[in-house]
Amino acid sequence: MPAFSDDPSLRLQEAEPILIYPGYSVSFSYLYEDLGETRVWNPEWDGEELLSLPLAVYARFEPGNGGQAEESAEVLEVVARIRNNLHRSIQPNTAEQRAL
Repeated sequence: MPAFSDDPSLRLQEAEPILIYPGYSVSFSYLYEDLGETRVWNPEWDGEELLSLPLAVYARFEPGNGGQAEESAEVLEVVARIRNNLHRSIQPNTAEQRAL
């Protein structure tokens, strides 16, 4: 499904959450710019305002104190690159945003 096909908010509200790492907390960062040696990561991403997806998403899973994670649990880090953060022919529906 293209990035700008529709607003998935309703489907996300109806989705059932699944706990993948009990006892862990997760934090996210979003790659805004990749200038070779310099990368700009943001702690939040507002797709409606930026009209694009991030270049990548970084997730850091940390074992929580007193949670279900074992004492020897390690920090887990995942970086997921988003290859097509902008679609070459489908453009965002900015008319709907201007109407607000």
